[in-house]
Amino acid sequence: MNILLLVSIFFIPQIFSLIKITPKLRLVIVSIVFALISSLRPEMGMDFLAYKNISNNDDTYLTLLQYYSEPISAFIVFLGQKTSLAFMLFIFAFIYAIGVFSPLLFLSKKSFILYYCALFFLPVGFLFSFDNIRQAAAVGLVTLSIMSGKKSIFFLAISSHLSSLFALIIMYFSYFFKNKILIGMTIGLLMAIAAIYIDLFFGLIWKYEGSDANSFGGSLILLLSLIGFISLILPKLIKKRPTLKMNNNFYNYSLFSSSILTGSGLAMIAPNMLVLRFLYFFVPFTLFYTIYNIENSYLREPLRFLFLLAIVLIAILYWNVADIHVVKSIFG
Repeated sequence: MNILLLVSIFFIPQIFSLIKITPKLRLVIVSIVFALISSLRPEMGMDFLAYKNISNNDDTYLTLLQYYSEPISAFIVFLGQKTSLAFMLFIFAFIYAIGVFSPLLFLSKKSFILYYCALFFLPVGFLFSFDNIRQAAAVGLVTLSIMSGKKSIFFLAISSHLSSLFALIIMYFSYFFKNKILIGMTIGLLMAIAAIYIDLFFGLIWKYEGSDANSFGGSLILLLSLIGFISLILPKLIKKRPTLKMNNNFYNYSLFSSSILTGSGLAMIAPNMLVLRFLYFFVPFTLFYTIYNIENSYLREPLRFLFLLAIVLIAILYWNVADIHVVKSIFG
């Protein structure tokens, strides 16, 4: 059942992304299909059991709000208790998808499939993050907030997960600086230094104690830093074609996100799952920045192949060295 789900969630949304309708409608349909498959998954992800158990409770909304301290997440869990676990997972997955898949509005169909494959295979994408149910929705809302620029979505994002507020503050902070690369790498470096004193920053935005999560994620933090670095230097190494104007704010924030991931590599000396989870907010932007530049290169087909080959090899390497409990949480 696990393998069938993984095959379905890999192929079916991609098929729907190819239909000939407006990009906005395709985004909605792909997100719904993705959420439907996600809601039917078997017991996958290390935190799945926690959500399954709480969906069987009959708490008041105020009780859940006191526990989560996040109005939107508490309300979705409350709805799940009144309906079903599958409905709760559908809502979280749809919110994630409608935001994280929003680059579909800017990318060609081939490039979006490449973007989707990257999110699937890389050890920071949705295949590897089935346990981050609430934060996955927060990542989607942060991405959607930046893409749309709407204040309503901004407030929804910060109400879904406390870490969203810090991520959005960092993102909008870049608006005041012309050199996105320099300020992004500086912030990434400062975040890496903060990771050494985990409870002084990252411990504030999760209800978990930082000491409970030590010695996790160092190699993945380094991987994100390398992805950010490659994303930054790629436009300097390839010859790009003249392109039509796009959402410049989204492109600039994507450049800024790539810079943050590049500068955060020092955090690998204090590996912690909370640091890694916070960096998830910048992954969709960085992947978009990379793939958008590949799309507008004269060598886009060879670069697409090399990029896909690289992420598949990274996934194979990761699963060869992953802890057995991580493998079982995904493949059963």
